[in-house]
Amino acid sequence: MAITKFKKLESMAQDYVRMGEQAMSEFTEKLAADPAYAFEWSSRAFQSAAELRVGKTILELLSRDAHEDEKVGWVLEEALDRSLREARDPSHSTSVQSNEMARCVAAAWAKVYDKVERSRF
Repeated sequence: MAITKFKKLESMAQDYVRMGEQAMSEFTEKLAADPAYAFEWSSRAFQSAAELRVGKTILELLSRDAHEDEKVGWVLEEALDRSLREARDPSHSTSVQSNEMARCVAAAWAKVYDKVERSRF
């Protein structure tokens, strides 16, 4: 039996949440031990936080009452919209961290779209 796009998406979102929570826990420990060092090497934390946010959003979309194909469509629409929006109008906040998070979230959504649309699971 073939694995459906829905199941693949669900699995990917669960992985994003699990790995994101683990990375945030590790970052919190590093932050408590040496804040300056933790921030100097925080790019993984930004990426993980973005994937955690995207994973939770996907799981919320997939939990809605609708047919699996419709739910996959919602995720694809959300992924395309969010990634294209940041590419079209990049965040220009005075906060470097805000800009980086926006970039990471857009990249995470682009990765989701790529994997679902091109079946790169």
